[in-house]
Amino acid sequence: MAEPGNQGDRFNGFIKTDQIVTEENSNPYQQFNRTSFERDRDRVLYDRYFRRLNDVTQVARAGESYLYHDRQTHSLKVAQVGRRLAELLIRRREQNSNQHSLPRIVLDPDVVEAACLAHDMGHPPFGHLAEQELDDLLIEKTHPDGEKSEFDPDEDDATAVQKGDTPGGIRYEGNAQTFRIITRLAAHNDPETGLGLTKATLNAVLKYPYGRGEWIREETRSEGKFGYYKTEQEAFDFATEGLSNEHAPVLAAEIMDYADDVTYAIHDMTDFYITGQIPLDRLLREARQKSDAEDDKNRNSDDIETTELDSFQEYLDNSKRVELSQTSAQKLFARLAESALGYPTLFETFSGSQRERNLLDGFRSYLIGFYLDADNEKISEDNKIRLAESKNKGGSETHYHVKIDREIEEEISILRELTHYYVIQDSSLMAQQRGQRKIIRTLFETLYEEAQGDEMSLSAIPKPYSEWVAGDLCRGSFGPPSNGRARAVADFISSMTEQQAIEMYERLTGHSPGSLENRIIR
Repeated sequence: MAEPGNQGDRFNGFIKTDQIVTEENSNPYQQFNRTSFERDRDRVLYDRYFRRLNDVTQVARAGESYLYHDRQTHSLKVAQVGRRLAELLIRRREQNSNQHSLPRIVLDPDVVEAACLAHDMGHPPFGHLAEQELDDLLIEKTHPDGEKSEFDPDEDDATAVQKGDTPGGIRYEGNAQTFRIITRLAAHNDPETGLGLTKATLNAVLKYPYGRGEWIREETRSEGKFGYYKTEQEAFDFATEGLSNEHAPVLAAEIMDYADDVTYAIHDMTDFYITGQIPLDRLLREARQKSDAEDDKNRNSDDIETTELDSFQEYLDNSKRVELSQTSAQKLFARLAESALGYPTLFETFSGSQRERNLLDGFRSYLIGFYLDADNEKISEDNKIRLAESKNKGGSETHYHVKIDREIEEEISILRELTHYYVIQDSSLMAQQRGQRKIIRTLFETLYEEAQGDEMSLSAIPKPYSEWVAGDLCRGSFGPPSNGRARAVADFISSMTEQQAIEMYERLTGHSPGSLENRIIR
């Protein structure tokens, strides 16, 4: 590992010990009157990989309607929510009467905001379906058994790790691609140092701070998910150096992850309520009528028709994506319906009036405030979201984690499942996705064939990606050259907006040659 101040040191003297950030000097490094953490946030915000998220799918196709969130709008709102939660947690400790007896916590809102802005930079065009398609394609091209129909890459990765081996071939994972971008591809000054972010921000981005197959070592890890590729092993090792548990997310990463869940759940629900795809009004009405009948001794609640709620609850009961023990669809929407009494138009189909818009904005703000536990200004056992403390084995260090009430976690899961049930399973969206998957596969297959040529100057692959195919620049070490070429093609595709992917597909397949002056990628 490079010594501080050399090319490999992207952290300007910051040392990370567990979740406490200290500095070698008494004053933070500043450039243009910015702290290093403020600089991190600015570099992510100004980077082209972040700008391209404006034209990348959140749920609905990017550009379909301004009513829907794209990845960039989503990331900006995640950053706002994450920063506010960090500020709230800090403020609570400052206002606590026993503050002098509490272990010191260092949590910088700029670090959280930078991580939130960066967290989706690894998403390829068309979102998760393209992520899966690129993963399938890389496995097919680079793993000895990748073309076998019964091959399970997650199981193979875990088996290799258990044996102490390195998993075969290469793969695509959106979180690992994000880490690759910020530490290597999105070069700020040097192609080998990425954006030059601090160690604290790099750790805050690592939602899954482990590699392929390493989820087998902990039950709490998500199978099939990982946070970095082996080509970025040096950057990962440097970022996690000094952590007592380098494979557990740090506090800032947990805040980023929670802000992502809250933002996704609330904004997608209200987006698709506006367009009529999520019947929020019917769910609220049914839940309210049911709870009113249960409170009325003269009425039989079993006589209340709750067709929409029952259908959604049945889906939740059969889903492997969510486990409920503390709440249900009826209980959640009954609570929301009571809160929505101050926003009465929510019990009606959205028609677009100014009053409806104003009240929906108010309800959305209420929900975010509720799930940030913003009303509780001081530390207490009643905090739905709070800091939990633990000691290392020797008892010398205090670790902090975000503790979220189980019922709150389940409510957010239910709200997220609304989009999956009512929108993602819709036949129109699924038809779109079939076409998008075909675009990604055709692009990859065609460009991968191009990458096998000896003269990249005659290739359809533009710079700098053709340079990556021809040499080691920005790629890292992959073993067989074919693996490096496959990764370079995946890097190229994942750098595109959706419109660029469509235009490149049409040009390569002859559907629309386009203009000679339009290079598509610049």
